[in-house]
This record gives sequence, structure tokens and C-alpha cells, in this order.
Amino acid sequence: MRTLSMAKTPNKDPFKVFNELFSNDESMRQLFRALVKDLANSLEEQRKGTSPLVYGINMTVKDGVPTVEQFGSLRSNTSREYEERAPLFEVITGGEKTVIIAEVPGAEKRDIELSCQDAKLRIVANAQVSGRSYIKEIALPEGTGARGAKAKYTNGILEITMLNGRPSKRSLPIKIE
Repeated sequence: MRTLSMAKTPNKDPFKVFNELFSNDESMRQLFRALVKDLANSLEEQRKGTSPLVYGINMTVKDGVPTVEQFGSLRSNTSREYEERAPLFEVITGGEKTVIIAEVPGAEKRDIELSCQDAKLRIVANAQVSGRSYIKEIALPEGTGARGAKAKYTNGILEITMLNGRPSKRSLPIKIE
């Protein structure tokens, strides 16, 4: 069995431990050196190009209003006004109604348009302040109708309540209270 000696001071040769482990296998050493070289080239290309080295978001809520900020060495390379997302949603059925809950953070009530046609709910939001756009068409459970539908929007959460009934053949707008 072979043991490796690790110095207490930092080693200037990153390959020393690897070379000791694979001293008899030249092909493994060449493969490892090629991988490290490819990694170094990739990182250099990322520094020159638009690929992020570090990217993330930070979400805070102040006075009930959520704020999402980007951080890292790169911002989104897409223009924010054309950034389109599909909101996260959940469809809850029970009794004589169906409730759809969708997350549309960064939008204002006036930015959101809802319509229903042929058992499909369409959510479109063009958030002026955050620059985000949301679009989603949700297939509704059988027997869900648009007549008498109600919607409310609070702190980025859109809740639509629809009563059971016949689906409409024409597009019906749904007003947000």
C-alpha cells in the first residue's frame, strides 16, 4: 500500500498528489492534465463572454411587497422587457368550484389579463415595474365554466375561483377584484 505525504505549506504544483497516485500510469496523467486545461480554457471563455461565473437572486419582502434582485458577476443577457415566464400554478377542485392559484411576482393588478375559453384559462401579465412577462394557458378540469368566475390578486399571488358549469365557446374575460 502506498502512502502520500502532504506538506503543511501550500504546494505550487497542483498535480503533485495526482502524480504520486498515478506515477506508473502516464495515460491517466495526460487525461487529468487535459481535463484541467479544458476547465481553465472554459473559465477563461466565461470571463470574456456572457456566461456567468456566479449568478443568483435575492428575494426580500418589505411592507408586504416582494422584491427580487439579481446578484453575481453577470446579469441576465436577455432584455428584461422580453423575458417571458410561465407562472407556477396549482389547480384545486372540490365541491361545486375549482380554484386556481398562480404566482405572478412583480406584477401589478392592472398588468394582468385573464380569460377563459373552451375549458382553458389564459393568464397574461406584462409587469411594467419589474419588466417581467408571464403567460400560461391552463387546461381546466372537465365541467369547469367561466361564468361567474372571480379573481383576486394580493402580493404576487393570483387566486381565481370558477364555478362548475359548461365551458364557453367564446373567450370570456375574468375581472380581478
